[in-house]
Amino acid sequence: MTVTNRIAVNPLFLQCMDQNSKYEKDRKFCKHGWEHLMDVARIAYILNLERGYGLNRDQVYAAALLHDCGRYLELEQDIPHEKAGARLAKQILRECDCPEDWVGQITQAILEHRQGRATSELGDLLFEADKRSRPCYRCEAELDCNWSQAQKNTKIKY
Repeated sequence: MTVTNRIAVNPLFLQCMDQNSKYEKDRKFCKHGWEHLMDVARIAYILNLERGYGLNRDQVYAAALLHDCGRYLELEQDIPHEKAGARLAKQILRECDCPEDWVGQITQAILEHRQGRATSELGDLLFEADKRSRPCYRCEAELDCNWSQAQKNTKIKY
């Protein structure tokens, strides 16, 4: 079984997903559920191939699945979700028998996924895939969104 598949059934990861869903139940803006995570994974892996980074598919998918696992803690305790997510991801990855070198790379990428100035290729992929995954160009709440026009994904990018 891949690391990605072990994450997908990990009790702590599933608890994070349930908590994210609970806090975002009535949210009209972008949510942080399975659809978003899988979109980020697929886009990040395509970008990985296009840029010739050569990162392992399982590692890219694992990072994408975990990049928002701390979102509920941002809403619940005002902890930036990249910091909460990196801490949770480290525990989840170790529970899933992830290679130790991946643990550091994935947690660093999670910390970087909101910056736009990633120091790692994996962080770069997560940042860009996270933004490209948001279809602002067809969002019913786009006019009410607090993202600036520069942050919004207003065109299909390939």
